[in-house]
Amino acid sequence: MNNPSGEDSHLATYLVNPDRTSDVRQIRAALDAAVTTNARPMSLGLGLLYALLTGMHALLQQYPVRAPMIVIALGSSLGLLSLHLFLRRRPIAPRWGNWVGASMVLVVLVNSLAHLALAEDIKLTSNISILLIGIGAYFLRRRWFIGLSAMSLTGWWLVITGLPPQEDTVHYIVWQVESVLVATVLFLTRSHLIARLARLHLQDERQKAELVDATRVAEQNRQAAEAASRAKSAFLANMSHEMRTPLTAILGYNDLLQLQIRDNPQLVSDVQQIRQAGMHLLALIDDVLDLSKI
Repeated sequence: MNNPSGEDSHLATYLVNPDRTSDVRQIRAALDAAVTTNARPMSLGLGLLYALLTGMHALLQQYPVRAPMIVIALGSSLGLLSLHLFLRRRPIAPRWGNWVGASMVLVVLVNSLAHLALAEDIKLTSNISILLIGIGAYFLRRRWFIGLSAMSLTGWWLVITGLPPQEDTVHYIVWQVESVLVATVLFLTRSHLIARLARLHLQDERQKAELVDATRVAEQNRQAAEAASRAKSAFLANMSHEMRTPLTAILGYNDLLQLQIRDNPQLVSDVQQIRQAGMHLLALIDDVLDLSKI
């Protein structure tokens, strides 16, 4: 028995039979497809956001933050918009959706950490918090959520440990913990919901397949019954005709025989009994013929 485990063990609870690895595979594919569907609008939104941030950095930032942040934001904008155009022209397979999402997370992380390190302002931790929540809202597979969240938190921690001591550090550490909790709730809610929808879809497909099979079997049985009925009718009709032909001859010879033995009452009585029996049998054959026509 193959029980799902590890990163996708939570998916098994949504299956009709958790031991069916084919169902687990289809659930995973549904999760990956949902992530892939969001890749194109996400790349467009982030590309436009960093185009806006490029202008804001040019207007609001001071030396030495301005120049590097303009370069990083502009490069991020161009890269993300190029990614959007690529995805628009050449849709990718669902298995690549998480990789594309991870690349976008990396772009956002580089911008956020660079800004935090250059400005040396712990308040910019809010960018990492937003990124963590975005990871929880975007990804649906456990390993991607945990891996990217851990990478973001590790990068943030390495940067803030190099910053000058600031009074609000503990406050922003707690803030990050809260952000991780919110991201986890989002991740679990979305992944469980989509997994459940995928499971319902699988059940619906199975029921449709069972209905098609049942309809096909019923049609085969109907055709077989009709064929058997036609064979029965043909058999009865042929047998009745085969029996009627010699019986008609017997009755005809019986009439001739009665004309020849009119002077012998005993023989006439016997021949009449034969005729009565023949007529009775002929009536039965006619009934069989009528029955074969129904």
